[in-house]
Amino acid sequence: MCCSKVVKKDAGKAASSMSLNILLLDDEEAVLVALSRLLKARGHQCSTAQTGEILLDILKQGQQTSSRFDLAILDIKIVGGMGGVETMQQIRLIDSSIPILSMSGNPVDTLFEGDEASGFAAHLEKPFSADHLSAEIQRVCSDSFQTSNT
Repeated sequence: MCCSKVVKKDAGKAASSMSLNILLLDDEEAVLVALSRLLKARGHQCSTAQTGEILLDILKQGQQTSSRFDLAILDIKIVGGMGGVETMQQIRLIDSSIPILSMSGNPVDTLFEGDEASGFAAHLEKPFSADHLSAEIQRVCSDSFQTSNT
């Protein structure tokens, strides 16, 4: 099940938010650090990798320890390793239920934009805002949560 629901109480009012365990793939360390900090500040846990091979190792290790990943965010182009498309295909072989977002700074990569046939739930074009990232995560995980409960 994607997207464990956490209820937080604030001044007597209940507000719900998703607390997710997220896999991040980008070959630029600065991007990984920035995204990880942003997502952690919003209550998520993140595991980062600079190549698809490393990310797949993290995913497999998580399965061995019963750690469930709720979402993967993959950069399409990775220098010196497996990129986002091939990594997504390998994730699908390991766990087909994980929603996957693609991201890229190259406008040509918009062909992956939310096309279910591509295997990606949505595409983020860099640079993107924190609010846009959060909205896409919520939309994709909400869709995934509803699908898994029907």
